[in-house]
Parts: sequence; structure tokens; C-alpha cells
Amino acid sequence: MKKVRKGLSARTLSNGIFETCIELSSERNLEKLLRKIVGTARKFTGSDACSIYVVTKEQDTELNTGMLEFMILEGDTLRESCERFNIPITSNSIAGYAALTKRVVNLDDCYRLPENSEFTFSDTYDTLHGYHTKSMLTVPMLNREGDVIGVIQLINRKKHRKTKLATEEITEKEVLPFGKESIQFMESLASHAAVCIENAVFYIEIEELLESFIEASALAVDSREPSAAGHSRRVAKLVTRIADAINLEKEGPLAEYNFSGSELRQLRYAGLLHDFGKIGVPEAVLLKAEKLFPWELERIMARAACAEFSTLLNVHSEEKRQEILDELEQFKNTVKKVNLPQPPAQDDLDFLKEMKDKRFRDSRGKEMALLDDEEFELLSIEFGSLSPEERKAIMSHVEYTYRFLKEIKWTTNLLKIPEIALNHHEKLDGSGYPDGKRTSEIPIESQIMCIADIYDALIASDRPYKHRIPVEKALTILKYDALDGRLNKKIVDLFIKREIYKPENSNNSLRSPH
Repeated sequence: MKKVRKGLSARTLSNGIFETCIELSSERNLEKLLRKIVGTARKFTGSDACSIYVVTKEQDTELNTGMLEFMILEGDTLRESCERFNIPITSNSIAGYAALTKRVVNLDDCYRLPENSEFTFSDTYDTLHGYHTKSMLTVPMLNREGDVIGVIQLINRKKHRKTKLATEEITEKEVLPFGKESIQFMESLASHAAVCIENAVFYIEIEELLESFIEASALAVDSREPSAAGHSRRVAKLVTRIADAINLEKEGPLAEYNFSGSELRQLRYAGLLHDFGKIGVPEAVLLKAEKLFPWELERIMARAACAEFSTLLNVHSEEKRQEILDELEQFKNTVKKVNLPQPPAQDDLDFLKEMKDKRFRDSRGKEMALLDDEEFELLSIEFGSLSPEERKAIMSHVEYTYRFLKEIKWTTNLLKIPEIALNHHEKLDGSGYPDGKRTSEIPIESQIMCIADIYDALIASDRPYKHRIPVEKALTILKYDALDGRLNKKIVDLFIKREIYKPENSNNSLRSPH
């Protein structure tokens, strides 16, 4: 014969509330917290099922009232449900009535409501799932200020905890009304749960605030360099995918690394902010597309025009005049050609050097040179468009990034963000910057980011100072850098082998158990 479940003793109730308060207070994850609340409520009241509604920020514009969001349902007989939906906080529904009036609603039989009830019982769920709801206890959760945070709803208190209410007949025989001890326990639980849920929601809001701030910071950097738009977000995605793939390595040299959920988030944030220091780099340098700034090129072209004008006025030999004019035309074309961000031909540099040493007359008859030494040095740049000084200015962005990120009061699990960002241009052989560190001095997160940063910079859309490189060529460059000891070869090999660089290889396919 089955043993009928008796009511809770005062000591059991007191101990249960105390233990529950300790357990709930330590949980920050909202979903886990709700599950603990539901599990505790069912355990101490002997309920077949329990659900929770939480007040949202949304409003029902037609009814001019707040909304309750259905968050979770767990039960012995009922199928677990986490499908979210909202109901208005009005007296029409039982949950809405409890939230609106801040009163406990205790029903012995939901199909036999008191005649003066303002609310109604919807049997839609029962009809759809072949269930029979009988007794129900609905308790509002109030915070310290007396504001409603949500509602806990218990369904069908049972005589025997393990009985499944498979039919209406079993339900009628097995289900009991909720007694005073259940109400007492649930009021205490609801009060503490309200504070815990409020804290958990507040924690989520803080995380969302931080997330939006970091996203906005990445957008601010992108807005300064439109040709590199989206770079920070792409790097952030790549570094987390690489870390996910490393987590899946169970043997080999990378198996020693295992990134937790908070470490993955830390890495992602560092990826989003790794170039933030570019806000401290002069915009003209940041956007410099050619070796000469536009005004510098115009100045050289103006000198050539003056030389042409002076030649037309002062050189009377038609043959000599045409020879000089042809030479000046060649000079202008060569300057424009060499000004592009690519290695200059030696013949072109020799011609420019020869022209640099010649003297012409300006419109006032004063002697002048077509090129000065600084302009010639700029046009002689072998790679890219930046002079050594301008390159140093660009490289300084990592130090600006570090200074900015160090000013933020990061939480304990995000403390490494400044260090990760600072070292993302360091190379294992000491050839990187800003400090020329070597392997053991460079955090593994920075080694990951270095690979992601280089790859995205290579394959990204055309920029004023460079053309997009095909994926296969970019991967070849990574391989050679790894073989030469500049990049972590183990990570580069994994990056290529697992095809992490492919957009379709999203986090879902590489996600670690953490």
C-alpha cells in the first residue's frame, strides 16, 4: 500500500527555506536559477508541475498594462516546456490576477472556480496534451520594495510524489488541495526568489550593457577606417572559433589548453577591442592610400607645371623646348606611377633621382627643384604607402589600445583583455611589436588573435593601400610565417585543417562542451 505524503513539519519547513535561500543566492545564471526555484517548489509542496512567469519591460499598448513572460514549466506528468510567450497583467488570467493584485490564488479545483472570480481558467493546455489540472497555487513574487517580479504557479499537489497523472480519473483520486504549510513555504520561497531573479536579471542587463558598449566601441573604430569596416567583428568571430576548435583537441600539443565559457567571452571582447587604439592615430595617416598625401602630390605637379610654363617662355630652341617638355611629362607620369602602394621599378627611381638633381625656373624666374629629398624618400617606399614615421604611428595603436583598456574596471574573469589586445601583433620570433616579445612571453590568446588578425587583413575587401588576396594565397602566407617561426604552427595547422576560416564553419559546428 502506498504511503500518503504528510504535511511538512515546522522544522523541515524552516530548514528547507534556509537551505533554499543559500542555494538560490549563489546562482547568477537566470535559467539555472529558475530551474532551482521550480525544483525546490515541487519538492517541498509535492506538486506534479510548476511554472514561472517573469514581469518584462514590454507593455500591452491596447490594454495599457504590463506583461508577464512565461519562462519555464517542469513536471512529472506534463512535458517540460521553455517556449516563451507573454500574457497581459490583467485580472482575466490566474497568473495575471495574482501579479496585478499581489495576492496568493489558491484553487482546489480549476474547473470549479468561485462564482465571484474575476479571472478564468484556460483549459487549452489540458485539451492539447490530455492533461487535467485540478488544484493550483499561484504566488506572486515581490521584491524588497513590494514590486511584482513575477509569479510562481504550482499545479496538482499529489498524495504520492512519484505518481504520474496520466488520466483524469487518476488526477481526481490522487490530487489534493494546497494546504497552509504549502502556502507558507511558497510565500517565503517567492519572496527570496524575487530578489534572486531580480539580481540575475540585473546581472544580465549589466552584461548586455557591457556587450553593447564593446560593440559600439568596435563600430567607432570601424567608422574611422571605412575600408576596414567589420574587421574587429570578424576577428572576434575567428578567435572564438579557433578557441572552440582547440577545446575539441583531446590529444596533441593543443590538448593542454581548454577555454572556459568566461575565457571565450574574454577572448571575444579582446577581439572586438583589439584595434580600439586606432582612435589615437591621426586620421590622415590611418586613411593614407598612396605614398604621398594628395596635397603633397599636387605640390609636385604644380612645380612641374611651373617648369613647363617657364620652358615655354624661356627656351627658344623648338627642339630643346620639346625635349624638356617631354621629359617633364614623363616625370609627372612616373611620379603618379611610383606613388602607388607597390614596389617601385628601379628604372623609375633612377629617373626620378636624375630629375631631382635638375633645376628649373618658377614663374618668378627663381631656381627650383622638382623633388626634395623627403618627397623622393616617400616615393622610394618599397612596401605599402607609409613612411617609417607613419608606420610607427600606426603601430602605436596597440599601446593606445592598452592604455584605454587598462582604464576600464574589468571584472575578475575579464582581467586579461588589455594584455591580450596589447600582444596581438607580437611574433614568436621577436619580430613583432610593440615589445618584440618571444613565444613564452606571448599569451596563447594573443597568438590566436595574431593569426586571425593577419588572415582577415589579407582576405578582406580591397583597401586603398592594398588589394584583396585570395583565400588560398592567404593560407599559404600563414603557412610560411608559421614555418619561419613567426606564428604558432600548431594553431595555423589547426586553422587550415579544420577549415575554421570558412564562414559556414560557425561556432555551432565547433562549439566545445563548455
